[in-house]
Amino acid sequence: MHVVLRQELLSHALSTVSRIIRPQNTMAVLSGVELETHNQTLQITATDLITTLAATLPADVRQPGRVVVQAAVLSELIRRIPTATLTLDCEPSANDVVVAYGPNRMSLQSFSGNLPPPPAGESIEDTLVIEPGLLNRAARSVLFACAKDETRPILRGVLLQLEPGRLVLAAGDGVRLSQTWIPVPTYRGDHWALVLTAKTLLEAGRLNAGESVTMGVSPTVVSVGTASVRLSSRPLDGTFPDFGRAIPQDYILHGRVRVADLSGALERVNILAARDRSGSVRLRYHDQRLELSTAVADMGRAIEWVEFAGHGPELDLLFNPQYLSDAVKSLEGEDAILQFSGAQSPLRIQDTSDLHYSHVLAPQRQLV
Repeated sequence: MHVVLRQELLSHALSTVSRIIRPQNTMAVLSGVELETHNQTLQITATDLITTLAATLPADVRQPGRVVVQAAVLSELIRRIPTATLTLDCEPSANDVVVAYGPNRMSLQSFSGNLPPPPAGESIEDTLVIEPGLLNRAARSVLFACAKDETRPILRGVLLQLEPGRLVLAAGDGVRLSQTWIPVPTYRGDHWALVLTAKTLLEAGRLNAGESVTMGVSPTVVSVGTASVRLSSRPLDGTFPDFGRAIPQDYILHGRVRVADLSGALERVNILAARDRSGSVRLRYHDQRLELSTAVADMGRAIEWVEFAGHGPELDLLFNPQYLSDAVKSLEGEDAILQFSGAQSPLRIQDTSDLHYSHVLAPQRQLV
């Protein structure tokens, strides 16, 4: 291999694909990135065995080749190189990759093998086109609700479900559920539902942050990409619970609250609540106000009042303080709609700036 590249393009590509690499790996080669030439381009690939990220950039390929190099060291070196161009050089029989920049050079030892191939799937005839920012925003609004433990592995992922004219995303951990949808063009293929790991959806969303992406699906692989970067991943095995059953249909109390007021009150109350692992935040409605309170033994008690334009009877519920705070932080509008379904039933929170999105939070009981 002998390739001449622009430093800034290579640095950006390395930082993009390296995000998929796990901090610890059972196979040493998985800590590396694969560099492979294709005509007058260089493809850079990283994988965690479930998801593969590949970036393609223009290059002056004077000798083709393929090699795997330790990602962290190569990324840091390329980021610090002061010249606009650099050269990657590796002989087929050599174990080293030589990075030359100006009169300087560094030799990096390569891995003896190649990366495992990306997940293979059946051919994809149709693709969804997702406009810039839509998938990124939707991902950020549901990812925090994914389960963190291994009790129910399927809940560590995010459901993607194609319906006529829209792509639904849902995540929940048994106590809370976030769901939203984004518009997509009419899709000629069958309706489908699959679950991606949280990490995979996060990276897919990042690709969509500033430009459109195409999404293709087969029974065994999901592909999301731009003109220069493509992500391929295997969906998780298993069936995601019917999240629609977790969303209450009838509410006895509902109203609006200013997000900034509720968020500020929660932050202050949680100064105490966070000191107690089993602590709760009490949410009580009366006299057109929400009372937020908590008490921690040997530490103190906090009470905050927030104006709430509500319609319905007085209610008194306990919530996980971190879960309630996470839900409020996910809102982007000035106001939120709170809908209470009963004294021991879930609370639904909607964002007035995006009515596609809602969060359901159960007070101390199983939700999904």
